[in-house]
Amino acid sequence: SVLHLNIALLNHSCAPNATHCGLKPKENDGYEDQCIELRAIKYIPKGEEITTCYFNDVKKLGCIPRKRRTLIKADFGFDCKCPVCLGQVPGQEKTVKKLIDLHKKLNPTPSDWKKEAGLWSRIVDLTLELNIGQPSEKTKALESLAVFSHLARDKVLVKKAMTKWREYAKEIKDEIIQSNFEVYEEGLAKWSPEFNSNKAPEKTEIDFFKISIRE
Repeated sequence: SVLHLNIALLNHSCAPNATHCGLKPKENDGYEDQCIELRAIKYIPKGEEITTCYFNDVKKLGCIPRKRRTLIKADFGFDCKCPVCLGQVPGQEKTVKKLIDLHKKLNPTPSDWKKEAGLWSRIVDLTLELNIGQPSEKTKALESLAVFSHLARDKVLVKKAMTKWREYAKEIKDEIIQSNFEVYEEGLAKWSPEFNSNKAPEKTEIDFFKISIRE
């Protein structure tokens, strides 16, 4: 186990202004240093507290503020008084409710790639609107849109996913987000002959993108 003392001092906000992520390990005296980087994800005025989001999935906390505060209290032992929980960030609950409804429509064992790609396109639009949660939620949605659009042979949606993913990676300047983008960019290029053939994807192509672990 590793304890990063500075990161451990950061308080929670459902609408954080920073995030932290692992960097590529650096070897030091025969050991790999596990470094964590703290990075702003929005403009932070002088004097404003730096905060991160403690939970990984906004959907699990529901779309009702009172329920979210209760779950945060149960999991972390404090009463959340962030701007969202105090009602100072409007529109978040409606967006989360729409996201929950869309995720319920996703097929756990998909075969209709076009339908799934359409659902993920709407999920991406809503997720990018959110001011709550972590950046990883946005990149997971973009990743899923890229994959399902590729398997659906939908050039427009693939371009949408990769363009927005590239822009978000550039905006956040997160090593992990940028690395994941490059991995999927290479993966899509590898399977471009199959994509351009417009033939239905076969098992080897589906397995390559690890669809079964998306949810």
